[in-house]
Amino acid sequence: MPLAQFTEALLIGSSLVTMGTTQIDPTGVLEDVVTHYAVVQGEAMVRGTIGVTSSDWSDTQPVGSVTTGPAFATGVTIVYRSGLRPAFETFTWSQEIKVRAG
Repeated sequence: MPLAQFTEALLIGSSLVTMGTTQIDPTGVLEDVVTHYAVVQGEAMVRGTIGVTSSDWSDTQPVGSVTTGPAFATGVTIVYRSGLRPAFETFTWSQEIKVRAG
């Protein structure tokens, strides 16, 4: 079963650096694994999309109005698998995180 989680969210200047880990079975993966994510604080949101080429990933996006403190993060990962019945495999996750100053 795939496993994904956010490991850190750092506010550095006017950017939010979001880090995480994604563990999937690499058997039959035809293309890059893609993760879409969002970090939300009330009405403020930072969204990103990243091609995941290893288990650990990070992405930098403009911070918008997200500040340090508690936040909610959610993600969806998409994997295209080959085989007798090629298919997209997707999985989602969400968790409470803390945005910290970097």
